[in-house]
Amino acid sequence: MKNKFIALFSLSVLIFSCAKTPNTLGNKDFKTNSTVNNKTNLDGSYSFDGMINRTDGLPVPVPTPKAEKDKIIQTYDATLFAGSYNGTRGHQDGQGSNALFDFPFKIIADSHDNLYVLDDYPRQPNAPSYALLDYQIRKITPDGTVAPIFVTTFDGLPSNDPIIAQTFTIDSDDNIYAVKTNSIYKVTPDGTATTVYSGFAGSPFGIVIDRIAVDPSKNIYLTDTTRQLIKKISSNGVLSVVAGQLYNDVSSDGNGTNATFNYPSDIISDNNGNLYVSSPFDAQIRKINSNNDVTTLTGKIYGNAIKFQYAQFEAVDGNKNTSVFSYLWGIAFDKNKNNIIVADFDKIRKVDLQGNTTTLVINSAEPSIFIKTSGNLGNFFNNATNLAVDSTGKIYVVDQNQHRIIKLTPSTSIVSPPKDNKKYITTTLSGNGNIGSISSQSTSSTFNYPKSIAVNSSGLFISDVQAPTIRKVDLLGNVSDFYAGSVNNPANKIYLNNDSTLTVAFKSSGTKNIDSFGTVSSISGLLSSFSFQSITKNSSGNIFMADSSLNVIKNQNFSIFAGTGVFGDKGLVNGSSNTAKFNLPQDLATDSANNIYVADSGNNAIRKIDPSGNVTTLAGSTMEGYKDGNGINARFRQPCGIAVDSLGYIYVADTGNNAIRKIAPNGDVWTIGGNTSYNFSDGVGTTATFNQPLGIAVDNTGTVFVADTNNQRIRKLSIQ
Repeated sequence: MKNKFIALFSLSVLIFSCAKTPNTLGNKDFKTNSTVNNKTNLDGSYSFDGMINRTDGLPVPVPTPKAEKDKIIQTYDATLFAGSYNGTRGHQDGQGSNALFDFPFKIIADSHDNLYVLDDYPRQPNAPSYALLDYQIRKITPDGTVAPIFVTTFDGLPSNDPIIAQTFTIDSDDNIYAVKTNSIYKVTPDGTATTVYSGFAGSPFGIVIDRIAVDPSKNIYLTDTTRQLIKKISSNGVLSVVAGQLYNDVSSDGNGTNATFNYPSDIISDNNGNLYVSSPFDAQIRKINSNNDVTTLTGKIYGNAIKFQYAQFEAVDGNKNTSVFSYLWGIAFDKNKNNIIVADFDKIRKVDLQGNTTTLVINSAEPSIFIKTSGNLGNFFNNATNLAVDSTGKIYVVDQNQHRIIKLTPSTSIVSPPKDNKKYITTTLSGNGNIGSISSQSTSSTFNYPKSIAVNSSGLFISDVQAPTIRKVDLLGNVSDFYAGSVNNPANKIYLNNDSTLTVAFKSSGTKNIDSFGTVSSISGLLSSFSFQSITKNSSGNIFMADSSLNVIKNQNFSIFAGTGVFGDKGLVNGSSNTAKFNLPQDLATDSANNIYVADSGNNAIRKIDPSGNVTTLAGSTMEGYKDGNGINARFRQPCGIAVDSLGYIYVADTGNNAIRKIAPNGDVWTIGGNTSYNFSDGVGTTATFNQPLGIAVDNTGTVFVADTNNQRIRKLSIQ
């Protein structure tokens, strides 16, 4: 009996610490008698809500994954802003649906949220869209009133003419720069026009200069699409080529004229001297920095021009190397210039400055992406060619073939997605189950207590705490050594930054950065001699840390973000940041809305902290067990690892249950791998088994990676 008590105590210490060196544990059976619901059995073992690891040879009951239910997500409300509901074509001033457009294709917002649209005018009956070289700039005020804008003086001479251009842009002072024939002129908000450049050659169709941008220094940038060039007109009027080679239409990165473009189209400028160019023939966005270095920000090149005809049938979200665009054309910055918003034929998409692509809106009633329309809009878009974003985050889309402007208003909505029928198959990525530190191919490799895990598009980083090293595992499972630590200072938690550097919480030397060469550096403002169980970062780069000794969550200034901070004060209490309580918080993860999720191990719960510090319980309760369900009706047993995917789903390494759990944003919990048995076997869903999984990560495809600690393996859960 004494030996049994010691074994149980060792298990408890391991689970509750989740970061300390484990005792060697064998497989443990949880026996049962006739009483199985939330009770202690006669031999002292615990019954997991009827989910028992049976020893009588009968099948183990397996929970049925619940359907995803109401989720709170970011969506967009679509409304008609200007133009007709039914796509009536014309040229008519007025407000909202009383206004008509002929062939709108370029739209820009000024600092006061007025919009400016380039529209065909005048047009001869039955003339093709390309027959006219000049277009009128029409202004749409925030209330949806459409009318042309006029030049009052031109180069010092009186005028009362509408602004005519082939393309245009607006600078930060609300000056309009209009390209017409072989000149560029600037129109100030009071209607005074002056010529700022004259002399570049035009073409029979007037489309040599496709788009124009102005940087904060008032340098002008042009996309010369037929010549495959990016040009610059400096603030003192000097014309030069920034990038591209004359008539070379095979895209390639490089510096300046060593780079090439295939139909450069839209162009935008940020505040740091960087340009971003859309290239629809290659379905790519290219970046040009202040040194004229051209790189591909995102987009998987199609490889041949013929593919372009069929591109509208393809679209894939992903990173810079895997994203696919349908018919990439118009681009604009969001309100904070942190992301690029893309008009992609029948989709509106977002690209962050690392090249990761997410679809915001599609031309269907897909509830998880688009939630609401007002009025009879029919198809939301029929060739979305261009867009603009105002100061509040509203997106205005040129619905070209339906001759109207659609407004997309961001909103937080509750949707009911279809039932989640996804099944996960667990396979072994690396490790053969033996204890050691052999770096080799896949299952020829060995681990020594793998704990924390982080993933990007190239592979995994693993904290192998008793080795004690940080190991790198590629997507084929091949293992290499990345950073050699010390026995007294292993890595408790690895956070992988967007630039592939690591932010690591060490056991005894605090939180530090490790670059791609394995060089360690302290983080400014962070103590170097403080131990934390876990770290995470929000979208602004702010670090949050789990301090399990005080049962609080701290920010990077070491101030308490959530929790009382009173030594020994623990429990499960929701509420404001300074009144909430935790019990041995172990791991942290952050979603796209900057909510923090906590594996609150001692409470057997998953907690949520909003950006203001308010704490709620997403799932679980102080009652340990193993049960799928919603919110506090679900049961966990000392969860130690947590991760969040791009859609807001939470993945939990439920350590004491040897299971991998998935949680919907509404709190629904179901098991995707494991079944409480301390064992090792690959398989589908709950037929797979784990032995005290501690670390967990999920990539942008939904593939889950697990540090299966006492099995000394790295496991992969793929959607079947």
